[in-house]
Amino acid sequence: MATVRILGNMKWFRVAEQPDRLDLLPPVFSEMKDLWSLDSLANSEKIAECLAPYVGGSFVAENLSDWDNFFSDASFGEFDASEVNVVGFDFSEQPIPSCKVEATFDIPLKEGVSVDDVIKWSEEELCGDLYSAVIFYWDLNEFEALEDLDLTVGDHGGCEAMIIT
Repeated sequence: MATVRILGNMKWFRVAEQPDRLDLLPPVFSEMKDLWSLDSLANSEKIAECLAPYVGGSFVAENLSDWDNFFSDASFGEFDASEVNVVGFDFSEQPIPSCKVEATFDIPLKEGVSVDDVIKWSEEELCGDLYSAVIFYWDLNEFEALEDLDLTVGDHGGCEAMIIT
């Protein structure tokens, strides 16, 4: 099955809802906040290494008009990121830090649809608006105190998405 690869990034996304206290998060969040406060630049690699596993991304094709004419609907229009790369964290807004992130999404195409068809649709019908399908989130639902919170993007400093080959 043919796929299209989309690169999406988000500048400093913040979650829709924050927990009341830092101690409701896994202990590594407190440890990484301390490292960030000590020297965010020198500790950025260590912070990313420890917190990046908690960041996920999805491409929610349902946010795009006529998506089902181009993408396989086997996953009901929601596709997990193939790869997530965290670029930075900012603990000045806490307890869950702001996050700068990028991801690639490999989206399966419907039978008979080509990458060129998707490019044409994106440019002509969506006017390049693929970014509205890019969603990032904190994967912390296994922690009981957080399971009722919306840990997806609440707001951000900008989002982009483009088809790459």
